[in-house]
Amino acid sequence: MIDIYIPSGRFLEGEISEAKVGLEGWYTLRARRRSGRVTRERTFKVEACRELPPFHNLITNLGLDRFGSAPANSLYIRCHVGTGTATPSVTDTQLQTFLAAVSTSNPTTAIANSGPPDYYSYRTFTWTSSIGALGNNNLTEIGISGQSTNGLLFSRELIRDSGGNPTAFPISADEQLEVTYELRIYPNLTDVPATVMVGSNSHDTITRPMLVNNTGFWGPLQVASGVANAARGGAAGTNRAHSGDLVPYTDSLPSGSLGDASSGATAPYTNGSFYRDVSNTWNISTGNGNIRVVTVGFGCAAFQVRYDPVITKTNTQVLTLHQRISWARR
Repeated sequence: MIDIYIPSGRFLEGEISEAKVGLEGWYTLRARRRSGRVTRERTFKVEACRELPPFHNLITNLGLDRFGSAPANSLYIRCHVGTGTATPSVTDTQLQTFLAAVSTSNPTTAIANSGPPDYYSYRTFTWTSSIGALGNNNLTEIGISGQSTNGLLFSRELIRDSGGNPTAFPISADEQLEVTYELRIYPNLTDVPATVMVGSNSHDTITRPMLVNNTGFWGPLQVASGVANAARGGAAGTNRAHSGDLVPYTDSLPSGSLGDASSGATAPYTNGSFYRDVSNTWNISTGNGNIRVVTVGFGCAAFQVRYDPVITKTNTQVLTLHQRISWARR
């Protein structure tokens, strides 16, 4: 993709390189008595475990679109359950036979990192119904939504047993349902090369994730956040120019800070594209020198991009660089 740049010695504009992440989700269901005891031992017992093992979910196309465009506080705030049995499809937007939202309040959340070898960062969302809120029902489908009523599904799945087969999960009027959804973001641990133009000069680039074991830089945004996971953002140290080289993806920031971007922007999102572009601009007072690496922050991830040859910026120039983040089911 080629951007038009301003043909002036004072303005330099760079084409787009790409950063990639993978998305994956897992569910765990528990039925509990008032005492807190898990009661699904007979139906979902696995060895000595009284709970349904986590099962992999399908993230819908709508969910992928909204991951990049919708604020987190309207993305995965509700858990829906139902009694439908239709095979999940990426085009689903609602449960087949909606029964209820598991809870009327936002989930409790926690964030963590898996460590090696995958270094995925994950946020868990836990909803707990009131005793008897779901009546006496055999639950067969489940989803994560941005609203309390049926629809706007981020994910949909049939409830499954330990062998991956669709099954019913009984819930009675004297029980409460607890659902935990674990949303994972995987960094691409393979360097992504590209050749881009910055002004009239060609540069070979390498895009690499950074600080992949640090949940301050990686992980789905919390439900209180009013920005999108793919929007420009990030922790301190991102959106910065550096004279030093790339660092390993678990290391700290590159060396030789030349200054933070003076401004930046997030481009509009196009449904079905599953990528989003951001830009960083260094005005005449920042980023001056030989720029080898630029760090870029998004709501859910952070990357570093190496330029070869270096970008030489003076205090009479304004530099704008573009970065793309793309995401897909893993």
